[in-house]
Amino acid sequence: MLILCLSCLCGCQSLKPFQKASDKVTSAKQMAQQWTSKGLDALNTGRISQAKSWFTRAAAENPDSLATQVNLARVFRKEGNLQKAIEHMQQGVELSSQSDPALLTELGEIYLEAGQWQSAERLVELSLQRDHRFAPAWALQGHVHRTRGNTAEALASYQRAVSIAPDISEVQLAIARIYQDTGEPLRALSAIEQYLDRFPTDQQPETALLNKGQILLALRQEKSAVEILQLAAAREGASADAFIRLSEAQWTLGQISEAQATLVRGREIHSQSAEHFNSILARMELPQDRVASRQ
Repeated sequence: MLILCLSCLCGCQSLKPFQKASDKVTSAKQMAQQWTSKGLDALNTGRISQAKSWFTRAAAENPDSLATQVNLARVFRKEGNLQKAIEHMQQGVELSSQSDPALLTELGEIYLEAGQWQSAERLVELSLQRDHRFAPAWALQGHVHRTRGNTAEALASYQRAVSIAPDISEVQLAIARIYQDTGEPLRALSAIEQYLDRFPTDQQPETALLNKGQILLALRQEKSAVEILQLAAAREGASADAFIRLSEAQWTLGQISEAQATLVRGREIHSQSAEHFNSILARMELPQDRVASRQ
């Protein structure tokens, strides 16, 4: 009996180091989860540097955390450090056993941003192998084709993405730009309107409004173009480009004094671009017979 008790005691003691090691691993994972949670809160509220700090600490404790690696990649992507973003997203993809088409596509998007379209194309293929109806992968394929100058193929990929998931609004914008670039303004107008319809009027992206203004000018609908561009220029935080585009539309419509006033207003708001505004103002010398024909 004494021998049995001693052997049991020794056995329990020999297990203690393993138990301590296991507890330490568990504690590290729990700490990493807490830091990842704090990182997500910071990331969702736009505190990028704080998010990076939390995710970095989490990755140091638990480098095998899929969520930590992926979110650290997203932080570096937001900062513009694409190489670091690629490194961490690659780790995330490996931790997912390359089975998640969303992660494969996201890594492909980062590669494309970094100018590595061959790698992006390879990841599109892998993603579509996992899920042939994954719309973001078709969208990425469209971006790759467009980067390579394959307009017809890009359009086909974008349309495939929209047919699967009509709510991918940025694809509608890409389709509109292709039609715009290829001289099909009616189709471009239809696509841009579908894109803008997804937003409340006061939240429609400025870039899309400016594109619609250009398309309307191409269709010789100058009055409608001015109305759309006035919406863009009237917003708080309107870009210098919004004022310039509006002034060009007003000029085309024959509203010379209005065009000049728009440029002056834009120059006051964007004083750092005053020279550019002044150069456009200097070119606004319209012959009187053209002014009369517009009135």
